[in-house]
Amino acid sequence: MTEKEDVLPDVEGANAAMLPIREVSRLTGVNAVTLRAWERRYGLLKPHRTPKGHRLYSDEHVRQIRAITDWINRGVSVSKVRKLLEDAIAVPEPAASVSDDGVWDIYQHRFIAALKALNEQRLDSVFNQTMSEYPADTVIRRLFEPMFETLRTAWQGLYGDRLEERFLENFLRTRIGLKLYNANRQSQAEDSCGVMFLTLPGEVSEMELLLLSLSAASHGCKAHYLGTGIPLVEIPLAAEKLQVSAVVLHSNSALDRTTLSRDLLRVGQTLTVPVIVAGQSARIHQSTLAPAGFHVLLPGTDQTLVSVIPDLLSEVPLLV
Repeated sequence: MTEKEDVLPDVEGANAAMLPIREVSRLTGVNAVTLRAWERRYGLLKPHRTPKGHRLYSDEHVRQIRAITDWINRGVSVSKVRKLLEDAIAVPEPAASVSDDGVWDIYQHRFIAALKALNEQRLDSVFNQTMSEYPADTVIRRLFEPMFETLRTAWQGLYGDRLEERFLENFLRTRIGLKLYNANRQSQAEDSCGVMFLTLPGEVSEMELLLLSLSAASHGCKAHYLGTGIPLVEIPLAAEKLQVSAVVLHSNSALDRTTLSRDLLRVGQTLTVPVIVAGQSARIHQSTLAPAGFHVLLPGTDQTLVSVIPDLLSEVPLLV
């Protein structure tokens, strides 16, 4: 995997059957940053190169990427996938994936134990290990989303529950915030897709919103995270100054009639970019929001931010 990269001749038609990294990312759902990491850090891919150094992928590369993704989604760390591919071991059928859930159960148990001990170093260990070995969407789906459900069931307003919740939220805000900062620095193109993330009025928890922003950033978007406390009336101003391509609003609470019927609908009418409402609010107010032109991201379904605005995210310029 360390041989000199194949360089294709710069002649008409020579690269016709090859795909650029942006198209491969669209076909496989794996963002360009991850594809480069699989190539450089783990030696999993060996794309061809144009004389100018741009990566080009064949159909066989696409099949390899999908095989890698299958293994990762079954709980195999990316550092171990290369050996499986070299040994030509077939990806097991779904019935053989019991142990994969066990891997994520272990991660979840370690993370919750560290949280209850308010041990930031142990939280860092689980967070950094999973984020370095798996795509962000996999970590969100297999670790954080089920863990949030477990914690919310356990948190009953008893002594120490609020402390754990705030400790976790502050931890995620700093770690994800750093990842957003680094990702945004790599997305310097002026026409890059920008998505703004805010909570709706009355929502105090930012954890799901943080995960949505992390997912968007992992797909090449510039995630402008504003969090809580921004008045609805100021959202169009923020969207204009940040030049975003979409706005994501999150809440798990019902909105009062004035906020919904007057303020939020007015924001939707003012903005010229897609507005996505996520969380339980999207489910509660779906019958009002959808006819008004809002996109709704329903919790507890197979919907993702990418599936709600696929055209927006698939057109994100990705660096080669």
